[in-house]
Amino acid sequence: MEYAHANEFRLGLGFDVDIETGLIAAARDDRRVQLFSLHTAEKISVLALSKCFEDFPKCVKFSEVPKHPFEPNDLAISSGAAIENLTWRKESPCALR
Repeated sequence: MEYAHANEFRLGLGFDVDIETGLIAAARDDRRVQLFSLHTAEKISVLALSKCFEDFPKCVKFSEVPKHPFEPNDLAISSGAAIENLTWRKESPCALR
């Protein structure tokens, strides 16, 4: 599969794969983070991730803590001196809060 990813010149940008939810999170060279479906390679549009981070996201990490199926998932993004944490429910990965 081919993922439409924007990173033409930056090395060391973060990405992570969550097998359980079937999501890929990848930092882009425009200081944003894009979610993709692991199974279809489609872009997943997420309002909270459309923002431009202060610096290039160097670390993008899904939570690895085993959870009950209806507990929220987490995605931590490190950008510059800040770490942002996004949370959503598994039944709706596009509904970030």
